[in-house]
Amino acid sequence: MTRKVSIILISMLLMLQACGPRPEASDPSTSEEAGKSWPDQRMERWLDYYGFDQEDFTDSATYARPYRLEKQPFEINREDPFSALFVFNSDSTLAIDLDSYHLVLEEDSEGGLIFQGRGADMEIGLIDLKNHTRERLLFCGPACLFEEGSFHPDGHIAISGFSDNGQGYSPTIWNIYPEKDSLEVFSLPGTYDPASITYLPDVRLKHIHFRNYDRPAVSVDL
Repeated sequence: MTRKVSIILISMLLMLQACGPRPEASDPSTSEEAGKSWPDQRMERWLDYYGFDQEDFTDSATYARPYRLEKQPFEINREDPFSALFVFNSDSTLAIDLDSYHLVLEEDSEGGLIFQGRGADMEIGLIDLKNHTRERLLFCGPACLFEEGSFHPDGHIAISGFSDNGQGYSPTIWNIYPEKDSLEVFSLPGTYDPASITYLPDVRLKHIHFRNYDRPAVSVDL
């Protein structure tokens, strides 16, 4: 009798264990996703505006980063209208300066900003707010149009825009790795007319009045 009771109890315990909650199996796709460096909202916004996907940019080449200068002393002037256009990293210790080198802005009578023109040369600057310095990351003549910038979790800086391919302007992403002193350039096949490159007045700088340049050309020689 005792043996029968023991067998019944063991059987009940096995049934309860089978019906109880099971440990969740790890999802390999979840860990894989967590390890990837996805574009941030700024990059997504630029891609969405023109109807691109990150995967579209497949042609790449790596170069020694050109035009890198030594860091120069720099202090942010909060009254300077370009300070409000800086792109900051997550803890606000670094900032990308996309505009101050080549955009010509002036204030109107009500304190608003008016776009007056654009220099032929463009420069991307990296500002270190902890050490109060600024250095040049990218420099280009009329062959480049830098439109957006972002910091990525793996430490690289992504600049998106267009570059001249001889037939027109190709969508381009410049990935800058400051620690490695290297640059990757990804270009999308195809050409765009300068008049159709309108991300700045339509999105990133839409609060600025582009007088006579609602659909601005690539550059204005000043």
